[in-house]
Amino acid sequence: MTFDSFLLSTFAPCLILYGAIIRTLQDCAPSGAKKFTDFIIMKKGLKGFTLIELLVVIAIIGILASVVLASLNSARSKGQAASIKANMKNMQSQAALYYDTNNAYATSTLSTCSGGLFSDANIVAAINQASSTGATIVCNATAGASGAYSIMASSTALGGYFCVDSTGKASNASNTGAACN
Repeated sequence: MTFDSFLLSTFAPCLILYGAIIRTLQDCAPSGAKKFTDFIIMKKGLKGFTLIELLVVIAIIGILASVVLASLNSARSKGQAASIKANMKNMQSQAALYYDTNNAYATSTLSTCSGGLFSDANIVAAINQASSTGATIVCNATAGASGAYSIMASSTALGGYFCVDSTGKASNASNTGAACN
């Protein structure tokens, strides 16, 4: 076997495969490219995005981000309001338990959140929790077995007031003395 026939028999399958690959790539090349190498040169000459296009995309992303942040802020405010109302209703339940145990809400008339039922550990914890979410708490109670109480929270998250009292009322109202309005 001669050297030429050895080369031809050894590398012929590789050359056939190489030719098939080149023909396939030429078939895929754009119509303006005459050879595969023209296609490669055309590919390198493509331009990227213009500055205007990039700025428009950045502006759109900024607008979308501001819309998302505004809706999240609204959800946060509603969450705070729900937390305050839940704590207020918890105070109402704890006050009923306090009355069952002590037969009174207070031993004297109270206009602060201390003494009587407002010294109960569970009510103090609920007052502190409501205060930590940004609410201002106002407490009132009257003495004796026929006494009464009201607890009012005011907050921007609530959009005003939320009041609970000894009659079972729990509503968006302010309090006057030991009753919700």
